[in-house]
Amino acid sequence: MPNIQKNELIYKDKSEENLFQNLPKDKKIIVYPATFWPHKNHKYIIDTAALLKKDNIDNFYFVLCGSDRGTFSYIKKLISEHDLNHQIKIFTLMSDFFLRKLYEECFAVVMPTNSGPTNLPLYEAMYFKKPIFYSKNILNDNDLNNIIVPIDTNDPNSFFMSLNSITEKDITRKTNLGYKYYQKYCSKDQLYQTYKNIISEYKKKTSQWKG
Repeated sequence: MPNIQKNELIYKDKSEENLFQNLPKDKKIIVYPATFWPHKNHKYIIDTAALLKKDNIDNFYFVLCGSDRGTFSYIKKLISEHDLNHQIKIFTLMSDFFLRKLYEECFAVVMPTNSGPTNLPLYEAMYFKKPIFYSKNILNDNDLNNIIVPIDTNDPNSFFMSLNSITEKDITRKTNLGYKYYQKYCSKDQLYQTYKNIISEYKKKTSQWKG
């Protein structure tokens, strides 16, 4: 996502551009870029949005984007049943440029998945210097635990409270740590060196198999 090609730096079509332009400018946009699998736990977003609505907090706007893998219709139904269409927007198919623009313009990223820790949005949030509300107890890296805003995926109140208590100081500290982590471990040069080391180690091992 950070390194898309120059010829991809364009909206898919005019309708896609209009969709982006129509996102609310007066709200804090929170993006969840994940396919609609059950374990991706989109319902957690709906439950949190319902809590915000109950408390008349309307300055957050959730954008869910990803292809259908079985739960799309269910999630849309829940959004309508809770009357949350003014707080949650779903995008299914979109260009890489559209997603990049979402990352650039959003307030934060959320990842309440029940699986991990190798989820790309975690690292994409680091690159774009956005805070990420992420499932706690999935990561086993202290550096990463200092970067995320931990949320309990069994309790939407956890996300609700974090959204309403996070400070600009917290955001600045965590996003700076995240960007430094990305530069150290996820840059193009670092990834190249990592793969080079893996291949070198593989060749070393396989050379021992020869009789």
